[in-house]
Amino acid sequence: MAAQSRDSGETLAAAKLAKLRVCLTLSAEQEKYWQALENTARDLAKSRYARRNEVRQARAQATKGKEPVDIASRILDRAKGLRASADRAEKFANAAKPLLDSLNPGQKRWFGILLRCSARRRTRVRRRRVGLTRFLQRAKARAAAK
Repeated sequence: MAAQSRDSGETLAAAKLAKLRVCLTLSAEQEKYWQALENTARDLAKSRYARRNEVRQARAQATKGKEPVDIASRILDRAKGLRASADRAEKFANAAKPLLDSLNPGQKRWFGILLRCSARRRTRVRRRRVGLTRFLQRAKARAAAK
């Protein structure tokens, strides 16, 4: 799978933000809270795509040398990624709070629906990728056993 470029990631994030903004149909009072949320979301998307590409490049370098996988460093890298993800979630929640407080119940429902849809899609893609990897590993093992 090719690494997603930073520009395409930022474009995707901008499209998701535009979709959210259109679906929420913000009032003039709510618009003043939108900019802080949008800026934070864009910054977080940039850092997420930068981290993703950094990890992919590091893994590509590690596989070039055909050295055995250092399990401890992989676990530490995963912990670092989880901390970064938690920090991003906290920043987004802090930026979204003033806007969420000003939304009516219908807008809050749309906000939640759109965020969940995005999260579900990422989870499905991740599961599909892991499933394909496991399938290929089992196929190689079966071929080697024959």
